[in-house]
Amino acid sequence: VFHTVKMFLAGRIAEELKFNNLSTLPGDDLKQATGLVRRMVTELGMVDFPLLEEEDSELIPYRRYAADDPGVSAFIGKVLSSAAAEIRGQLELNQDLLNELVQGLLKQKTLGRDEIAALVAAHPLVKA
Repeated sequence: VFHTVKMFLAGRIAEELKFNNLSTLPGDDLKQATGLVRRMVTELGMVDFPLLEEEDSELIPYRRYAADDPGVSAFIGKVLSSAAAEIRGQLELNQDLLNELVQGLLKQKTLGRDEIAALVAAHPLVKA
């Protein structure tokens, strides 16, 4: 699930890095990422620690939290910040590939799976 959150944020962060500006398109991706993390907590109980740091908080594995629980928004912010930092780092390490992808998208508006695979093959990913 965390990979999906990072995927939603990648376009937004790439746009920030390349253009120092955000169009309205990545806003929907941020909404989807936020919604996914919110569902992880409130519907699926995918949190294995208390959301709030309280002395009497006890660990309740896979507890579902209410949407209005004060810790939910803080947790969402932490998850999104962590994912964004990881993606930003990867994009900064792979500027050559990012530049090629941007150029391809500026020319064609969309890139197919084969076109992306060819670019990735020409610019192997650098991992942190």
